[in-house]
Amino acid sequence: MNTQSSRITITTILLLCLIPLVAAIAPRGLAFIAPITGLIAFMGYTLRDYKMPLPSRNSICALCTALALMSASVLWGHDADAITWKYPVKTAPLFLGIALLAGVIAHYRDEIAPRLCTALMSTCLIGAVLVTINLYGDSAIYRAIHPEDIYLKNLSHLNRSVVATVLLCALSLFMFTGQRAHGASNKAQRILAWAIGFALIPIIIKTDSQSAQLATVAGVLCAVIIPYSYNKFWLIPAATITALLLSAPFIAQHLFAYIASSVEGMAWLKDGYAAARMEIWDFVSRRALDRPWLGHGIEATRSIKDFDIAHVYHIENGVLHPHNFAIQTWIEFGLLGATLFSLILTLCLRGIWRGASINGRRAQFTLFAMTLIMAAISYGMWQGWWIGLLGFIFAGAQVFYPEMDARSDVIKSDKSSGSAASY
Repeated sequence: MNTQSSRITITTILLLCLIPLVAAIAPRGLAFIAPITGLIAFMGYTLRDYKMPLPSRNSICALCTALALMSASVLWGHDADAITWKYPVKTAPLFLGIALLAGVIAHYRDEIAPRLCTALMSTCLIGAVLVTINLYGDSAIYRAIHPEDIYLKNLSHLNRSVVATVLLCALSLFMFTGQRAHGASNKAQRILAWAIGFALIPIIIKTDSQSAQLATVAGVLCAVIIPYSYNKFWLIPAATITALLLSAPFIAQHLFAYIASSVEGMAWLKDGYAAARMEIWDFVSRRALDRPWLGHGIEATRSIKDFDIAHVYHIENGVLHPHNFAIQTWIEFGLLGATLFSLILTLCLRGIWRGASINGRRAQFTLFAMTLIMAAISYGMWQGWWIGLLGFIFAGAQVFYPEMDARSDVIKSDKSSGSAASY
């Protein structure tokens, strides 16, 4: 590897390894670091090799579909003057940077993955230690960065850091198992893997983030019990997810009517505001079904001021987002959006099973399940830090695929003519 080659690879790895540290102490910064890294890496490798490491066509189509739906929904939005174009315009650069990062990692996985594995595991361990210090040390690091937050009632202000750290640690551990499966792991990586595993235990015990706890349990189960050698197994989660997404507004109403009162009496679920979430899902779902075909437009819940709220567990008069990606899809894009998102998720599952080894299937499906659980009970789809985090998880998961077909996915630049040809 020549000096120029080492320089761009090391720069890319160093930038990627900042992500766990940013996640631990300033998680909102995740909105910027992964997309910026993607742009820098794409330009660096393009200038070095005179070819553009583009992401797969399926990835490009999925991102373009999401952006097109976001933009089109402005036309039929609940309050177009308030919504304007700021959400699709704000989200487009994030999607672009993440897509470029995915393309770089996919095309240069043999060059990036071995070094990235050890480095990312190291910074994930440091990030986990920083989160633990915050959880058990009266938010010492958080208070130093946010001196204006004097009164902290609980540990919920650390939930973003916890969620991001759990997902990033899971990604780094799966990178290690991939290296080990190819006989490329070393003693340092094995020590780091054990250290990360033990570092996550006090985080999961202490955190107020029930989504992180549930996702961790689900991740362990997915890694252990799923028959990844069965080539058609992906059809089961695909059918289940599709059925749940398409019926989400109806399920949500039944949960509030018949389950909410019971979970309010369970301490662990009550602490996670489970009943309040069910009430939010209920009134947002009923409003979504007022315009079932196309929905109310992107970020509609921010502009709707007259929800029919029972105020049993949710005391406010509105909500910024429904804390559920399926319900948010329905309120914003209706059945059209739910159908398209079901198709995208199905294609993701199909790609996992068709494009990766057994170990790759295990890694990617476990990460897929963990992120889906968190998205189903916690964060809004268009939060920048959440898009940045999931984007890096998606891009990092490209190391589990074999080399991409250069004939279909790489555009090479002709140095002599300056033209670009697709091979």
